[in-house]
Amino acid sequence: MSTSTSSRRYTAASATTIPKGRTPKSCCAGSLRPAARSGHKRAPLGWGEAREGRIEWKPGSGRGVAPHLVVPGAVALNAEPPVYVEEANGVIGPVQLGLPPRLACQFLAAPSIPRAKLEEVSRRLSQRLPELHHGLLPVPPATAVLIDEDPRPVLRLKLGHVGPSYYYYRNKSEHSGPAAVASLGFRYGAFDIDPSQRASRLELFQGGQVYAIARRQGKEKQARKRLSDTGLADARSAFPLLDYRHATDLTLSDQRGWFDFLARHAEQLRSEGFEILIDDDFPFRLADSSGEFDATLETSGIDWFELALGIEIDGERRDLAPLLAALVSAPGFSPELLTQLAGKGERFLLPLADGRHLALAADRFLPLVLALHGLHMSGAFDDASSKVRLSRAEVVPLLGVENEHFAFRSADNLRRLAGLLQTRGLTAPELPSTFRATLRTYQAQGVAWLDLLRESGLGGILADDMGLGKTVQILALIALEKARGHLANPALVVAPTSLMTNWSAEATRFAPDLKVLVLHGADRKHKFDAIGDHDLVLTTYPLIARDRETLLAREWHMAVLDEAQTVKNPDAATTRWLRETKAKHRFCLTGTPMENHLGELWSIMSFVNPGYLGDKAAFSRRWRTPIEKRADKVRTTALARRVKPFLLRRTKTEVATELPAKSEMVETIVLEGPQRDLYDSIRLTMSRKVREAIAKRGLAKSHIVVLEALLRMRQACCDPALLKLNDGLDRPSAKLDRLIEMVGELLSEGRKIIVFSQFTSMLDLIRKRFDADGLRYSLLTGETRDRKAAIEAFQGGTADVFLISLKAGGVALNLTAADTVVIFDPWWNPAVEEQAIDRAYRIGQDKAVFVYRLVAAGTIEEKMDELKARKRALADGLFDRDGGIASALTEGDVNALFDA
Repeated sequence: MSTSTSSRRYTAASATTIPKGRTPKSCCAGSLRPAARSGHKRAPLGWGEAREGRIEWKPGSGRGVAPHLVVPGAVALNAEPPVYVEEANGVIGPVQLGLPPRLACQFLAAPSIPRAKLEEVSRRLSQRLPELHHGLLPVPPATAVLIDEDPRPVLRLKLGHVGPSYYYYRNKSEHSGPAAVASLGFRYGAFDIDPSQRASRLELFQGGQVYAIARRQGKEKQARKRLSDTGLADARSAFPLLDYRHATDLTLSDQRGWFDFLARHAEQLRSEGFEILIDDDFPFRLADSSGEFDATLETSGIDWFELALGIEIDGERRDLAPLLAALVSAPGFSPELLTQLAGKGERFLLPLADGRHLALAADRFLPLVLALHGLHMSGAFDDASSKVRLSRAEVVPLLGVENEHFAFRSADNLRRLAGLLQTRGLTAPELPSTFRATLRTYQAQGVAWLDLLRESGLGGILADDMGLGKTVQILALIALEKARGHLANPALVVAPTSLMTNWSAEATRFAPDLKVLVLHGADRKHKFDAIGDHDLVLTTYPLIARDRETLLAREWHMAVLDEAQTVKNPDAATTRWLRETKAKHRFCLTGTPMENHLGELWSIMSFVNPGYLGDKAAFSRRWRTPIEKRADKVRTTALARRVKPFLLRRTKTEVATELPAKSEMVETIVLEGPQRDLYDSIRLTMSRKVREAIAKRGLAKSHIVVLEALLRMRQACCDPALLKLNDGLDRPSAKLDRLIEMVGELLSEGRKIIVFSQFTSMLDLIRKRFDADGLRYSLLTGETRDRKAAIEAFQGGTADVFLISLKAGGVALNLTAADTVVIFDPWWNPAVEEQAIDRAYRIGQDKAVFVYRLVAAGTIEEKMDELKARKRALADGLFDRDGGIASALTEGDVNALFDA
């Protein structure tokens, strides 16, 4: 349709430099004198050649019609003479109608005429003005053509424009800026109807013909109701400063909801007959894609890979990897929300660089996105604006998310790494005939897992429960490597001093083909020159400091840390020195990869895969603080997923089904009389001392005071004699009395008993009572000279009770003769306590094992049990599927330990 004088208006100033004598005159006020928009500048228009025009009857004011000037391809303006304007080409020129200029101007300025009178007006004009008769006067429209059909709803999505008041109120209104809106129209035949018109019957002109539209207002109302069901509502209510001329526009109060509208509602509306048009300036646009993608891992230097995720978007091949990396790096990214969308079969929105968003199936992309999120949180990448570059270790979690939807291309050489996440699916390697142990199924799987790590150039932590045979699994791997001819350099094992004999004996028993060198004792330096002639070298943690110049200067094929919790302190000198070990392959063995806090796990992992969890400061920022201080379950799950490929942990419950049941019981002991009075007195004194220290220096600098206070309170619970008060008062020990009663009852039932205590002085007090009662017992402390004799006495039946200090017997003992364990004083660390119990509850045990914990009621021991449960939850949260979690010890926890 042509644009009338009222729809495009030009001022004389904006119009141009026109040749003298040809300037058009205004024949009716306002035709050429509208105000130019403030601040708007145009280039001057140049005068052009004359063009042919015509006059047509078109709708005027009210229900009438009026003559309108039409110039194809240009804006027609009524003047004397009439002119056309081509703004794009900067041209203005006269219009030829075959009429005198003044007559044409007056005729085009005529008022609206009722359509019923049009034929009579036309007849009289042709009589009085012959100039208008000879084909120049527009022919009156014939009888109206009726359009009687259901409308097609047309929804146009666009950027709403602000009204004049915006510039005054924009800093005073929360919703003052432009907003995305939708305008609803209805198409009857070839005509789009503005729904703001109330008439039930409309007459429109096109090509000189009038059309009568009988509106289906009921259908239009249904369409508006349907849009209301999607959340669309009056735009003026939500954004008052929008242009008043678009009062019928609709919008969503939450503008981010437009993405959901397009992803969920738009297609459904189209299927119901709506036509949806989207303007280029609409700020919420979706790109078109099938969602099918391919994944590639391309080699990028030694041990580095670039991730690419190819997908077709609007016919163009794009790489999703940097876009997904940016998504998971965004502060507001929520893995839980994505998981919920996947569970509902819905889609999530991925922002594209051009402002559009791509709707992708959440269930299809969930594993990949979660893996990338874990890599981001661990520091694998921060800004992936171009390529996502990953180390060999970081590729492993990604390979584990391959499924029926996709598999990584160009990753054949890494394919077996996926087995790190599915240990039970690994094929156990065939052991050399010289290896004499028959491995259980889980042990063979453990060897396969270790061997895969070795093949991939990665390290790992074998964290099986105590007693499940970690030593024999490592010996099997070393025997395999020798059979393959890989031991050009020997393997190094660093273990506690107490385990040197055990390692040497196990190697002789199971892998006699290995040449073993034990570096221990005063004469060990004389053996340094022979290191290269052996397959396996054994040394201890204390000797690393003394022998590091020799041990850390040479190349090792493999380095193994046994009881690796020994290096849980990352700042200890031994830990730092061991990180410098020059070994092609690194492994750690420990039943307790984390005893107290996540920093211990970082310390061990930094040995087996240096840098994989970032540096210590970054690890604390990304993992320790959110998990230990804020109980962040998302971070807990992500860390567990990141660590899982490199930490193999099997419990007795999982793999050793032949073990008999273990029953654990708490024996509550009530302190009475002088012992209770003494405990309460010490608690009050120590509580005051601790609180003063914390107030003065803070918790971090008050650990010595806290530990001293806890020690004295625990000693008072065990036996007042441990305090050595020398005040002449006789204070009995309720715990010791109860132990003597229990031992008597248990021995009468034929039990074999182990009694553990952290205090060797407490064991001395127990011995005196045993001696008085004539009980047969063995004793193992740090001062025991002949450990072997003490163990054999108990295992062989000479002794019925084995008294053991935690430090001397918490590890490296196999006491399957026992069926009862008594924990005399509960320990702070649940992991260490479990290790002590495992002296009896291990492979080879053929009896049910009973564990008794003696706890003094209403004392520090009960409160320690509560904290101990939280520490166990911290460890389980990292390694168990359920992801339980606990906060680290706080000042509030310390204060609670001293409350009554």
